[in-house]
Amino acid sequence: MTDTQQKATYKIASPGTANDGKTVTYKQPAWTQYKVGRAITDSSPYANSTFKIDQVGTRTREGDQWVHITDTTNANSPANGWILYSGLKQTEAPVADNAIQINLVDPKDNSKVIKSITVTRDGAKKGTNFGYSDNGNWTISMSDRASILNQIRDALNGTSYTLDTLTTAQIAQIAQTNFGSSVNISVNAVTNIADNALRINFRKPDGTSLKTIDFVKGGATKGTTVGSAVSGSTNWTLSDGDKATIQSQITTALANSGYQLSGGNTLSTSQIDTIARGQYGGQVYLNVVPVTNGISTITPYGKQKDSDDKTLTALKGVSGVYSKTPNGYSIPSEVTQDKFVESPTATGAATPTNRTFNVTAAQLADPNGKDLLTNFLSGIKDAAVRKAAYDGISERFVDQAKSEFISTGLNFDEFSGAPGAAFTEDTATGYVNNSALKTLKSVKIPVFSPDGDFEKVPVTDTNEWVQYTFSAYKADSGTYGNPVKAYYTYDGLSK
Repeated sequence: MTDTQQKATYKIASPGTANDGKTVTYKQPAWTQYKVGRAITDSSPYANSTFKIDQVGTRTREGDQWVHITDTTNANSPANGWILYSGLKQTEAPVADNAIQINLVDPKDNSKVIKSITVTRDGAKKGTNFGYSDNGNWTISMSDRASILNQIRDALNGTSYTLDTLTTAQIAQIAQTNFGSSVNISVNAVTNIADNALRINFRKPDGTSLKTIDFVKGGATKGTTVGSAVSGSTNWTLSDGDKATIQSQITTALANSGYQLSGGNTLSTSQIDTIARGQYGGQVYLNVVPVTNGISTITPYGKQKDSDDKTLTALKGVSGVYSKTPNGYSIPSEVTQDKFVESPTATGAATPTNRTFNVTAAQLADPNGKDLLTNFLSGIKDAAVRKAAYDGISERFVDQAKSEFISTGLNFDEFSGAPGAAFTEDTATGYVNNSALKTLKSVKIPVFSPDGDFEKVPVTDTNEWVQYTFSAYKADSGTYGNPVKAYYTYDGLSK
């Protein structure tokens, strides 16, 4: 059953005695079982009854859809049985006094509601018209047209129906609809879509269509979803291969168009969700927005030299400079907190305690680092724990140097071109290698020199500061106006 069939309630559209599959109900769909006939011969007494659909089926020879209906107020009603889906009309929930309901119906069957949308207006009064008459012609404002068309397209997402624009007649229908009531608007069945294809429509902010693409999947069948639900989440997703193919098609389609996906040309989680819920043989809509400029900001990522690209992590630029820092370099604003548990004394009388090392930039700015570690370590009685604390703190400084670089004086947003135009990996890499971005310097970190005997305190002194050098080795392709990643490697620490 479709979403609508599961949730909606129905009435028999034309109650009576006709044996045409649409007027009365049957014990089984007509002509599917020998000598099994009608459930009732006259549906007139059930004209005001409402029914729920609990089963659906299609007769293989005729290709028509039958549904099994059950009276919502009487589970044992004689009228419960099978009937052609086209013989039902959907009942409507009450419409709010300040709203109109627009039922989107099949162009060949006005009783077949595909989806419904509700349009509200603050302060509207029940019974008044939604639109207005302009020299005898009923119409609605341009903002209402765009808003309603966008709502309609959102509602039709994933179906095999579409509506590219509202006709003059449809606008007049909506305009004359009274608040507190509904109106039926015919939508168009999607045409020329292969059974194994999903049509992706790009919708501009004014509700009009920019262009479309078809994602074709070999072996896919009409009506099956393109993606799948994510376990433990409300989102749907795509396979990695499908995601890459669709992303490539979108990038090509929007290149030089002056538009990009809302949020950038890389598919977002919500856009992936929309596509994944789409069905082969149907269509979905993605919003696009104008590309405002052709500036692409370079975003740096770093990894250890010769390691796998999967280890790349984003590099954070810091610009603070402290006057006491050696050579005037920027240093970390704060070292990540780390906790070490002190072991009990040999007698077991002492209670283990947590000690936290948390150094600020102002403290680090002092070239004499004795106070940084000595005061902290001197309070730890156990030499083994004192060494573990020393090693852990040194590691935290190194980790910070691997993830932070000095951004002062560097400009990451000068890579530019025609808005929306595509650029290659070689173009982006060439830009980085011929600019000040080719080499980045990490924050400087202090090097501690233990005296070798952790049985005694003080155990350390600061006698030098070192840093990593990040060297660019490639950048991604993309389109001007969207961020682009550049990739760097680093090796040993040096002065």
